[in-house]
Amino acid sequence: MHKYRDRALGYWALVGCLSATLACTLPAALTAKPTAFPPSPTAMAVPSVTAMPTTGDSVSATPQQTPTQSVILTTSPPIDPSVSYAVVLVKEGDVLNVRSNAGVQYPIVDTLDAHAKGIRLTTGQQKIGEALWVEIVRPAGGTGWVNAYYLTEEASPEDVCADERVHQLLMDFENAVRLRDGEALAQLVSPTHGLMIRHEWWNPQVTFQPGEVAILFEDTRSHDWGIADGSGLPIQGSFQEVILPRLLDVLESNYTMHCNTLETGVATGGTAGLVILPYEYANFRYYAFYRAGSVGMEMDWRTWAIGIEYVNGKPRIVFLVQYHWEI
Repeated sequence: MHKYRDRALGYWALVGCLSATLACTLPAALTAKPTAFPPSPTAMAVPSVTAMPTTGDSVSATPQQTPTQSVILTTSPPIDPSVSYAVVLVKEGDVLNVRSNAGVQYPIVDTLDAHAKGIRLTTGQQKIGEALWVEIVRPAGGTGWVNAYYLTEEASPEDVCADERVHQLLMDFENAVRLRDGEALAQLVSPTHGLMIRHEWWNPQVTFQPGEVAILFEDTRSHDWGIADGSGLPIQGSFQEVILPRLLDVLESNYTMHCNTLETGVATGGTAGLVILPYEYANFRYYAFYRAGSVGMEMDWRTWAIGIEYVNGKPRIVFLVQYHWEI
């Protein structure tokens, strides 16, 4: 029984992944050893963090909450009207509402597809509570307002793969994780969307704001990471208990890096299941960090997709998604 069996076959429509590929091998540069894998989760669960703001404006903007979930808002930096934007973090089958003015109380005048690109902004910006609303130029003409949380600066795969600042960002990310340096890691993540982490692409995301990332390696809060496919049991525990050992399993190996592809046999190991990016992340770019299985244990591979978004022209880390085979 493998990790991706019977998972959301409707996602096949997304298999047309971005094709630009850049591969290289980076030897391990540090000697820190992985934490034991996996430790027992903490006994007492406390509220974990989800990504959607309560002041969002799509049908799925306010998810059903469980006793172990609460919503933390992200404080968005100013938006640059000189670049084009793309829609992110809108669920499949949903749209992003465009309103006549800033705020959910105003009439809907248009909608944007969940994967819309080429969105242009005016100079209009307004803070409503913790949410930043921006005025856009509507594709059909006229203007309207959207919650900036659901936008990201548009960047082509080719530009991201060739950007030396992204390469440096990924090196800094590796060093921060291997040294357990939360302060350094917090400087690398998106100030708009925080750091979104998924134990697998089909499991729910847990989001940490930059201030939370700064204490991530000491934080003992337990989070709901979803369920294990093989056993159906819940995956609960802190970042350092559940996620860190799996990250180090790749970062402390002779992994290979691949830009904007999850191609099996190249950026992920052999699998008969779906290996795709979450639907809501389609307009983000990413690198796949792939550790191949050993001789005789080829199915024991692991990949982390590390998401990249530009904030005011500067690349930042925005998500981590794990892919692996589980017997």
